[in-house]
Amino acid sequence: MKLLSAILSCLLMVSPAFAGANSLKLHQGAYDSAAQRYFNSLVSNGCTTPTPDFKLAVSNYVKAEKVSGNWGNQDAEYILATADSCTASINLAQPSLYKVTWNVSPPFTVQNGLPGDIATQNGDTGVNLNALTRLSQNNSHIDAWVAANKNAILGTLTAANPFTFTNITNRTTRLTSNTVVIDTGDGNTAGLVASDRTNSTTISTYKNGVVVSNGIANNSSALSTNHVSICSLASTFCSIGTNELFVGFGAAMNNESTHYTNVRNLLVALGVTWI
Repeated sequence: MKLLSAILSCLLMVSPAFAGANSLKLHQGAYDSAAQRYFNSLVSNGCTTPTPDFKLAVSNYVKAEKVSGNWGNQDAEYILATADSCTASINLAQPSLYKVTWNVSPPFTVQNGLPGDIATQNGDTGVNLNALTRLSQNNSHIDAWVAANKNAILGTLTAANPFTFTNITNRTTRLTSNTVVIDTGDGNTAGLVASDRTNSTTISTYKNGVVVSNGIANNSSALSTNHVSICSLASTFCSIGTNELFVGFGAAMNNESTHYTNVRNLLVALGVTWI
């Protein structure tokens, strides 16, 4: 009888049904823990229930960012390549903080993200620039994935102060500075635009993980007490058709090249086809 029971157990373990169930269990438990906190926050905030494909894409992104040393240095990252404005409002980097309030309920889609309308579409993160704990005056990063030749803004709601960039033919960057850095012709193609500061006197700018302006003289300025905003700087808004798919800000990025690759892989896995 014991021998028969042992044989039966072995047969069950190698049977297709048992293997499939076990595989599913392993798949469900394979999500990164930080990504799982984000998924839990989506559910608790009443957002659209994340699909297995969405979860896998986000989990793989977080894992890749951890490997490259990029995870844990950002105050906020928002996935805007979604049809659900609630999902777009939840902070992947710190899910319990800085939930975005969207003005006029922008028509989000996976392909176009936050489309932009030059007049009303923007998001209020609810946090003052000087209250962020990872971004600081002399250690900072901003990025956004946008369409070509479009004005994509990270700024503050009520004042023009040192925290902004635009992505048009001549991209301008003010990263914790009152002085603008201009990258001539850099806005012509779609992709991830980014800037980093690691000291009080210089910044570097990037496009798709490649340096555009390296260590440009640019003195930092004190951070403001205004809320960080997505797609607006005071009364200036993103262009029509900006199609902002991803945005983030925090401390200087450890590796911009791999960050670009990881963000691109995430967006492709979510179903974006035009990048």
